Amino acid sequence: MVGCQNALVRLAKQPVPASFTNIIIDSVNVGIPYKPCEPSIYINPLNTDNVVAGVVLNKTLYSVDGGRTWKLQYVKSPYGVFGDPVIIADYLGNFYFAHLSDTDNRGRMGPGWIDRIVIQKSMDGGATWNEGSYAGHRAPADQDKHWLGVDPKNNNLYVTWTEFDKYGSSNKNDHSRILFSRSTDQANSWSEAIQISQYEGDCLDGDQTTEGAVPCVGLNGEVFVAWAYDDRIYFDRSLDKGITWLDDDIIAAQQIGGWDFTIPGFGRANGMPVTGCDLSKSPYRGTVYINYCDQSNGEDDTDVWLVKSVDGG
Repeated sequence: MVGCQNALVRLAKQPVPASFTNIIIDSVNVGIPYKPCEPSIYINPLNTDNVVAGVVLNKTLYSVDGGRTWKLQYVKSPYGVFGDPVIIADYLGNFYFAHLSDTDNRGRMGPGWIDRIVIQKSMDGGATWNEGSYAGHRAPADQDKHWLGVDPKNNNLYVTWTEFDKYGSSNKNDHSRILFSRSTDQANSWSEAIQISQYEGDCLDGDQTTEGAVPCVGLNGEVFVAWAYDDRIYFDRSLDKGITWLDDDIIAAQQIGGWDFTIPGFGRANGMPVTGCDLSKSPYRGTVYINYCDQSNGEDDTDVWLVKSVDGG
């Protein structure tokens, strides 16, 4: 015990850098009309020096030295790669890259644009990716705005997203909803998508659209999801690893003014929620958190909010 205490004292006396040099890891948009945006990044839980990021439209980057240097890759899939990058890693060290589809390689003009959610896998720290699998192919509906979660105990993967009957449609008969699918075999296959949102929204990609669903996993394998719709943050949960869900969604917070807003001097932004569960051994273990943004205090006063639940929602 004395030796351990001395070691802690020595560590405490080591200088801690006050700042770090920012590293530009991608500023190239050769061959595509989109500059790097919508970044997603994740650290390998088995090797914290291994970091993988994804950026629009079809790029991933990986580092094996804790982010000091990076290698850029253009990712391909037979289902297409069309933005909304989401990177996550399981507890076996596999990385997953979820993105939108473009199956006929015609972009927004083709029927294969956003017709499913594609998930590609890397077993070598992001250096290479397989062709991928997919969830939610329910033509002619459009699939958009997904996110991934992983169970640390069994490495189940969970994906939630918004389904549009027709993206951008102003037809009152076209609706949006939150869907869920899971994989129990490290993304080799995915379950049939099910609707978990009690209410459906419109298809205009705005405040009246059900959007921004992000899943997380609790201490006992619960799956928690929150999303935005109609000036509220909705919450749902599954206690059996995604098989069944609440009949009535829970309103976790009021989101005055909605999730779709403009920040002065910046432009359009979104305040969609992000869900997380504390899996640490701290006194807050098991607490579920949701953070989101809104302009409840005025259009020139955008705020970031955090709500929490200590009883599973």
